[in-house]
Formats: sequence, structure tokens, C-alpha cells
Amino acid sequence: MWQESNFTKHGDIKISDKLKELVVTHPWENKHLWNPKFLGFENTQFIYYYFSELSGTLYKRNYNEQDLALRSETQYILDYILTIWPNYRFIKGEIAHCPPNVKQGMHVDFRVFHRFCHRVHVPITTNTQAHLKVENTKQHLAQGEIWTFNNLKLHASENLGLTGRAHIIVDIMNPEVYDKFISKYPESYLYETTDKYTIEL
Repeated sequence: MWQESNFTKHGDIKISDKLKELVVTHPWENKHLWNPKFLGFENTQFIYYYFSELSGTLYKRNYNEQDLALRSETQYILDYILTIWPNYRFIKGEIAHCPPNVKQGMHVDFRVFHRFCHRVHVPITTNTQAHLKVENTKQHLAQGEIWTFNNLKLHASENLGLTGRAHIIVDIMNPEVYDKFISKYPESYLYETTDKYTIEL
């Protein structure tokens, strides 16, 4: 749905000292943080946002007070994202923490919402050895930069630095696309892996 270049930068936002501290001191080793067991993701921890009725009960976890405090402290960044894309709908989101010396395998995002959403990355903490790769292009996303990329192409992330890397990752949907999708598929679940959903734009 999003026909764009491999990487596009959309601006910057200052990452608050409190947010950086919460990320650095967070107990990322906690077992209730989701670690999907494929493509190197088992070494990455996720704290999810639940934005949309279209996401169903996607990975609802019993997050503790530290997880919820961290998620809450990112709200000003989510608000700012909507000043760049006014009226867009948040569909899915996460705070993704990648420890040092971790590489993911190359993959294409394959869920229904991936086809209909724009994926936005905002690094909270990072280092110069952390990169996102799309096909043969490698890009370092610096702290506070707001990026999109074409996640329907082969891509992967890596953190070869000595410190953890944490990104806010949100999937946002054009309001016109959202309304058409809801109208045509009112009972749909965007985390499916089917190709049956189509809409005319």
C-alpha cells in the first residue's frame, strides 16, 4: 500500500531525559516481555501498545508498573507523530529493545496490517553500530529521528554496538483506507496472514 523508497526521514523529536533513563534502567530480561522465536527476534523484547479494535487481543501481557511507566512516558512522541500524519489511525505499536550483538534475519512483514499501514520508527536509545537494512541499503537511525521504510521489502535490524537499542515502532493507517477497510470488512482481524483483503483507493 505504501509505495516509497527504502528509507524516508520525516523529522526529529527530542527524547526526554526521563524516557532515556527509563529505557536504560528497564529490566528487559523479564520473562513476560514477548520474545518471538524466529529470525533472531528471540533476543529482542517488546512492550506493546493496543490501539485498535482491529488488533483483537494481540499479545496482551500482564505488564508490570515499570513497563507501563515506560509506555506512558512515550505518549508525547505518539502525539507528535500525529502532527506529521494528521487524522491517521494507530493500528499497532511497540517499544522494541534489541540488546548488543544481535542480528535479525532478513524478512518481509506479512500480516494484513503491514499491507495497509505505514510503519514508523523513532529511536529512543541507540548507538552508531545499530542499523536497519532494506535489501542492500543500510541506514543508521539516530536518536529522536522519525523514519518510515518499505517493510514489504526484505529487511532486518542489527545492533552490533555495546549498548542496547530501543525503538518506538508504530503502524499507522490513512483514515480513508481505514474507513474503507472497516466498511468492507467490519469483522476483520488485521493480524491475519491472508491475502483475501482488498480495497480500491
